[in-house]
Amino acid sequence: MAISPKMILTKLIPRAKNIYADRAKVDDLLKKAEGKSKKKGLAGVYEDVKTMMQLLKDYRKGNYRNVSTSSILLIIAGLIYLVTPIDVVPDFLFGMGFLDDAVVLGYVIKQVYQVIDEYTIWKLTGKKELE
Repeated sequence: MAISPKMILTKLIPRAKNIYADRAKVDDLLKKAEGKSKKKGLAGVYEDVKTMMQLLKDYRKGNYRNVSTSSILLIIAGLIYLVTPIDVVPDFLFGMGFLDDAVVLGYVIKQVYQVIDEYTIWKLTGKKELE
């Protein structure tokens, strides 16, 4: 069975919109994602996932707004998939359980790579907003 990240994320966008509208839900998602993102199977995408979570935190706090709502929703949808216990490949399968998470998160990263780069530059330079 092939994993279709685009299809998976499209189905998660309504949940992402629900979470986006509620600060407490965003905080809860970030807390859950923090622990899951450190799993060995996600080592290849960990730094980018960590950056996306920090971006979402700064966005939620109003510190960083140079990002589209659609990108934020895609990031939220990816994190929802990460923390959801029902996956295409169950997380408890040793060595394979986080493969689908890595594929879905890799897809999200690929879609928002420019957003991640711009945010990283903003963090490193300490600017209020990119010009």
